[in-house]
Amino acid sequence: MSIPNPLPEDATGSDRLDAVAILARLVKRLTVERPTDPMRESVRHTLALRYAEARYGYGTARAARAEQAALTLAPRIDREITRGEYALILTRVLEGVR
Repeated sequence: MSIPNPLPEDATGSDRLDAVAILARLVKRLTVERPTDPMRESVRHTLALRYAEARYGYGTARAARAEQAALTLAPRIDREITRGEYALILTRVLEGVR
């Protein structure tokens, strides 16, 4: 699992808060729904987009920024891992950001 890059220098405080909110929701879902199933990179992208658009509106600039900020903080999936294991990794990421 690669270490996430920090948010870009031009990221605002709201970008960071938006990313934290999205990742917290992602952790909850991965923990509750099929935690023993494999986690896939496509799921990481899909859920970040879904939660950003649900929170900030379809096609809005804020949703796009929030999605990118969340994906920047969330490590890429580069090995076999379960959804529950990935939720634990995201929890550690969130502890370091808050």
